[in-house]
Amino acid sequence: MTTTNTRHMTTQGGFNTQILPWRLYQKAKKLTWDPATIDYSREKADWDSREDGMKRLVARLATTFMIGEEAVTLDIVPLLRAISDEGRIEESLFLTTFLGDEAKHAEFFRTWFDIIEDGSSEKMDLEALLTDSQRRVFDDELPHAMGRLDNDRSPEAFLDASLTYNHFVEGVLAMTGYYTWDKMFSMQDVFPGMRAGLEMVQRDERRHLAYGTYLCRRIVAEHPETWPFVEKRMAELRELGLKFVDDIGAAIFDEFRANAGPGVDAAQFEALAQGIMAEFTNYGQDLLTRRTEAIAVARTTSDIEGGLEEDE
Repeated sequence: MTTTNTRHMTTQGGFNTQILPWRLYQKAKKLTWDPATIDYSREKADWDSREDGMKRLVARLATTFMIGEEAVTLDIVPLLRAISDEGRIEESLFLTTFLGDEAKHAEFFRTWFDIIEDGSSEKMDLEALLTDSQRRVFDDELPHAMGRLDNDRSPEAFLDASLTYNHFVEGVLAMTGYYTWDKMFSMQDVFPGMRAGLEMVQRDERRHLAYGTYLCRRIVAEHPETWPFVEKRMAELRELGLKFVDDIGAAIFDEFRANAGPGVDAAQFEALAQGIMAEFTNYGQDLLTRRTEAIAVARTTSDIEGGLEEDE
């Protein structure tokens, strides 16, 4: 008896090359890069020239990048498996590059730390730099939302995964972190290797965000009744994001206070700190609003891909 297999698109006329996931897959292949080719030659000297307080500030922010990239590398597999089980081959092809991107990002940040710590008699305790809200995001919220797909393939489960992973961790927390790094170091000619790597990471993550918007729009268009879940989850993530930024900001400014010296006016320092934190918080909230609005398009149009090219 011969069994007919109708599962594989390659035997049924080929791929759908008109949809966004296919185009993102092609772009990912074209724009691939290797962390090993980054020029790290100045990183160690720039690190050694920083005073201890600035070192801890830099390490804290870079650790946030690094743990985030490792976490999303570890947690993306349930999404890839769930999309593959639905037979969405073009999305599955793109998600294989997505996973590869995250692995490269984790490699890049760990390589950077290995280089700046080279020759040091004692390694930094990076775990000690993590805040409670960071641990909640990367050890609880993210793995829970993604792992849910192993047993739950409801529209809400897919939305929970993408909202938490693509739109919150990548689209808000990471982007706010990159904005913070740029604000801190754009006027200083230091850490060119880190800057070069961050450019590559952000280029990759624009594709990830485009896919996350596509996925959520597709689900909301197919299941309009899920929109209240999107609003509720984004409100929850907003509160978590505020706590995340506040905790990191408090830790950073504690470093400044401890190393400010006797000549610094305390009131002026606190006013400056509050102003900077407000800027970072407003930036993150604006990103979250834009991500929600991008998904909401699916409520009023059947053009699921409309406007997504600019996110690539």
